Amino acid sequence: MIAIRLCSICQRAKRVNLIIRDKNICLECEKALVETTSTQKSYGYYMDAVKKLLYNSAN
Repeated sequence: MIAIRLCSICQRAKRVNLIIRDKNICLECEKALVETTSTQKSYGYYMDAVKKLLYNSAN
């Protein structure tokens, strides 16, 4: 059985991949997190998403 959950970063229903604090991060977002450098425009977006995931786990 394939589990589907909302990705905490892109907010789309995706296959369960990486669970942190009971929140899913889909494969595509995990890859983007790993490959994004601090000089890219998307860096701030991903850092904010990770902070929200780590510090607002009550949501």
